[in-house]
Amino acid sequence: MVNEIELKFFNLDIKALQEKIISLGGFLDYAGDMRAVYFDNGELKKQKGALRLRQQPVAGGLIKTILTRKEHISESGVKSCRETETTVGNFNACQNILLSLGYKPVLTIVKHRSSYILNGGRIEIDTHKEDLSYIPPFVELEASDKTKLWDLALNLDLDPNSGLALNAFEIQNKFKKH
Repeated sequence: MVNEIELKFFNLDIKALQEKIISLGGFLDYAGDMRAVYFDNGELKKQKGALRLRQQPVAGGLIKTILTRKEHISESGVKSCRETETTVGNFNACQNILLSLGYKPVLTIVKHRSSYILNGGRIEIDTHKEDLSYIPPFVELEASDKTKLWDLALNLDLDPNSGLALNAFEIQNKFKKH
């Protein structure tokens, strides 16, 4: 179990940010398309929690499938979750197990992600595809605590107070055309 502290930033010059990350000694950990399916049993979303099954690229061009349970932790000004996750061997088999247990898919996300490491933090640049392509590209900063997250933002010339503490559902709703 790990606590994840994060902020999201929209409307940035992505190319300039990538150059800044590299100039500060950061490096690209992986890049590629990923697919995530969020499931609910009628209770998780009410609790601001989530159950996510995700296929993501890893170093070396491989694909890893991860099942993650996210529990919302209240922390001022940032998105904070306690995450419990495990690697699973087969996306479709795991999805079928979840369906047989009564979980229903409530959101599917396909996006391209470039993931960088800098000063012990993670910088993820996401571009949504398919049904969610209306969401603009954004940058997600992750660190192990709020102080490290603030430092990471400031090193990248980002104002931590302008970052948004949104989950996947909130991002979708923020940009959905009504």
